Amino acid sequence: MKLFNRIRGPRLFTKLLLVGVLLLLLPWLAYLQIQEMEKLLVQGQQNAQLLMARGVSSLFFDRIELFDELPVGDENVEPLYVNPIHNAMRVDGLDSDWSPDISATTWPRTPVASEQNDSSFHLRLGERVERLYAFLSVRDDHRVYHTPGSLDLTRSDRVVIHTGTQTRYDEYVISFSNAGIASVFHTRDATGGSRFTSSAEFFGYVEEIPEGFAIEFSLPINLLDLDGSFLLQYIDVDGAETAIGQRVVSTAPVNPSRSTQLVIFRSSNTMNLINSLGYIDAHVVLYDDAKRIRGESRPIQSATSSPTQSPILSWLQPIVRVLGIDTVWIDITHEDSEKLAQSAIDEALLGVPSAIKRITDTGRQSIMAVQPIRNNESVIGVVTVEQNIEEILSFQNAALQQIVLVTFVALVILIVILGAFSARLAYRISKLKEETSEILDQGGRLTRTPFAAEVTAGDEIGDLARAIGDMVSRIQDHHRFVERMPRTLRHEINNPLNNLSTSLQNLENARTKNSRTQYLESARRGLFRIANIVQSLSEAASLEEALLAESKTQIDVNNLLAGYIRNQTETNTGLRIEYQCDASEVNAHVSDTHIEQMMDKMLENALDFHRKDSPITVALTSSDSHIRIIVANRGPTIQGDPNELFELLVSQRTEGDRVSDGHSHFGLGLFVVRTIAEFHHGTAKAFNLPDNSGVVIAVEIPRRFDTPTDTQRLVDNEAEVSS
Repeated sequence: MKLFNRIRGPRLFTKLLLVGVLLLLLPWLAYLQIQEMEKLLVQGQQNAQLLMARGVSSLFFDRIELFDELPVGDENVEPLYVNPIHNAMRVDGLDSDWSPDISATTWPRTPVASEQNDSSFHLRLGERVERLYAFLSVRDDHRVYHTPGSLDLTRSDRVVIHTGTQTRYDEYVISFSNAGIASVFHTRDATGGSRFTSSAEFFGYVEEIPEGFAIEFSLPINLLDLDGSFLLQYIDVDGAETAIGQRVVSTAPVNPSRSTQLVIFRSSNTMNLINSLGYIDAHVVLYDDAKRIRGESRPIQSATSSPTQSPILSWLQPIVRVLGIDTVWIDITHEDSEKLAQSAIDEALLGVPSAIKRITDTGRQSIMAVQPIRNNESVIGVVTVEQNIEEILSFQNAALQQIVLVTFVALVILIVILGAFSARLAYRISKLKEETSEILDQGGRLTRTPFAAEVTAGDEIGDLARAIGDMVSRIQDHHRFVERMPRTLRHEINNPLNNLSTSLQNLENARTKNSRTQYLESARRGLFRIANIVQSLSEAASLEEALLAESKTQIDVNNLLAGYIRNQTETNTGLRIEYQCDASEVNAHVSDTHIEQMMDKMLENALDFHRKDSPITVALTSSDSHIRIIVANRGPTIQGDPNELFELLVSQRTEGDRVSDGHSHFGLGLFVVRTIAEFHHGTAKAFNLPDNSGVVIAVEIPRRFDTPTDTQRLVDNEAEVSS
């Protein structure tokens, strides 16, 4: 328990700093707001793409002939199927990017003896948006490379491609000097002319494998004559010294009367319709009911640089994952995207359109809308419209960076301001503490007055300083009272004690009855004066006790004072009192008995000091909030501080005036006036008339005060009297 008593909490600056750190919630809230905005924008993009896909599907409504159309329909043509490729391809001599669904065909087709398997190959053909891809796994036990710089291509292993008819065809030769990038030459045109030019749009790559070669190449489809035949040959040269002994394995049919033709599932009419839509920033793909690609627009033109993820977003994402807050693409992988796309296509074939969020082959975030294509009541295909959302992500990153930057700058500025404010606040509090600690010495005596620190400030520290200043003022009054009490009592009691002592001594030595009677009467007067002092102090204490339990009522103060003045003039013959009031009715929430008691003391003071044959003036003025009672008389003026007259046992009477009418005056009258005024939450003041011909005692009290009685002030006064 003692340990916890010693802990007093953090310093003021630390508390203000902790409050300032709460601003760190702003970027977090901004992030959540941006996520909601992103969801709204993505939802709008999905709806827009669904409308776009619906428009595309309407072009193919009841156009079943476009789905049944294939380039091959002749019995004299042997088809060589080119399968659609859905993923991005890289010509690197590796088959890792070839889908297992694209099966390989073996050439030659006729079975041969094992010793004649040399030069055979497995062929895969694929097509992806206007380019033809081929992958050959060649069995060749003796690799012969082309000699660099030589123009003779017949002395090395090579791949030859013929496109066109049997009489009019173009010839392309893929030659390789070593493993790596292959050279492609256009060696013959359709007119039969010899050529030897390299093809810049034709890419080839060769890798060595244990069985021989892995050859991969790609060429634009527009270089091919899709209405003519297609022939691919691998020419194996076993010796570089001569072209004799070459073995040729080709895709030519066994029946010489037939030709081989590429069969591409994309319809030319379908491709033309899609490209005519002009969707430059969207990728449109058309599938038939077997999920084969029958038409496709050009891929989305990739920007030179993709929108990099904001480092702030990267920093916030782990927190988002921990808190389980949903985000759009935070956990989507390429594999998940492919599964989502296939699932959406399957649902569209059942007649259910949808829009999904996915990752493209290039790693960009995109939205793909899927819409079924109908023929009457049946679904004959599916159209997909895919579009990236780089603008949305760029907006998100820019907004996050701006908000976090602004919040960081605001936080730094706020910390500096809070630091300066807390330093200023700590300085003011320390100054107040130092001055407060210097008010009293070790013995409890006042060392400095008045209290000046922060008393003019309008904030709470100023209120505290003024409260401390008021407390110091009360302590000062109490100190003056304590210092004055012994001297006053000694002075007031010594005179009657001396008189009593002298009278008793004279009484002891008196010889006659008249002398003894005279001295006895003098002793009685001394005892009476001592008893009067004690009685006066008791009355002051009784007044404090009575005020603590007194209640106030709403009365007409004008009527009260008018009746009081009338009674005083009738009782005291020759007393001239002039009463003035600025209103016929002055209502206030007061205690009528204590108002009369206060008037007794004020009139008693005026009567004792007024000049003979001069009237005493009593005036009552009022405002909306206060009333003022004034008692003025002509006579001696106040010397010194007028406020001291309202302290206990303070009087400006001369020694001869201390006793009148058998009563002693100890400065209790105006003390009673001040006490009753403060009981009514008012003030009592004394000042000289402007012409210095007399004195005015003024009491100002509020007309209505609903708060509890100022008991602390009464308790303090009672303590003074009791002391």
